[in-house]
Amino acid sequence: MSSKATSNKLRNNSLLPLSKIRGITSFITLTFGIVVVFSGIGLLMTPHGPGSSLIFAGMPIVLFKDLHVCLGFGMIGFILSHLILNYKVLISEIKQLFT
Repeated sequence: MSSKATSNKLRNNSLLPLSKIRGITSFITLTFGIVVVFSGIGLLMTPHGPGSSLIFAGMPIVLFKDLHVCLGFGMIGFILSHLILNYKVLISEIKQLFT
């Protein structure tokens, strides 16, 4: 069996094709981004100071803040993996931009 046939066979037997991994990564990045944007807006609009309610959207502000920070840091990892997975596309688009 030739090496090309072996590599095609291995590629076909992989758990998830690269296009599905790219799609999943993009979807998770988008989902995290939406949650971070809305939680940031919610934290910005919530009244602060003594006598203000410490609940927004049915969640305590502390939990809301923790959710915002954790998903923000998680989003950094997914953005980096998204850039790595789509490196060739990014380079070709940059080349087209400057030619």
